[in-house]
Amino acid sequence: MSLPICTDFDVVTQAPFKRLRMKHRRIIALHVSGKSNPVIARMLDVAPSTVSQTLNNPAVTPILTSIYEQYDRELKALYPLAIDSMREAMESDDYTAKLRAADLYFKTQGKYNEKQENERTAENIVELILSDAGNTVKRIRYTERKFLSANVQNSDNIETIDVTPT
Repeated sequence: MSLPICTDFDVVTQAPFKRLRMKHRRIIALHVSGKSNPVIARMLDVAPSTVSQTLNNPAVTPILTSIYEQYDRELKALYPLAIDSMREAMESDDYTAKLRAADLYFKTQGKYNEKQENERTAENIVELILSDAGNTVKRIRYTERKFLSANVQNSDNIETIDVTPT
């Protein structure tokens, strides 16, 4: 099994990190990759207390802080892409994508409460409105096709109206 050595961060070129033993570097790498302390201990075949002591070591704290700051900078750099993706989803014809984008937006803004039993949520109401609008457009298009396919003698009097939702 190949274990991470924590090479994706600027901090690995700095002296405090280079002074750490390989075991401690791996503990840091697994920790910042999201593994829990018990999982790290099992993966590296060390005691859970070793993992905890390593991560709480005053020499390791600035290293972890530096790694978290780098993660934060990378995440902030992705904000424009995330906003563009959300905008594309909201402007798409896919109602599911629209609902997911709206749900994500409201959750990140702290305006989302978990649905209580028998409670109508904004998501349910938006879904009903979009569904009704889609069904109305389908009925209008069906009626329009039926009308146009009928034997109409004076086709100059037929006017088509675009009712597609924007």
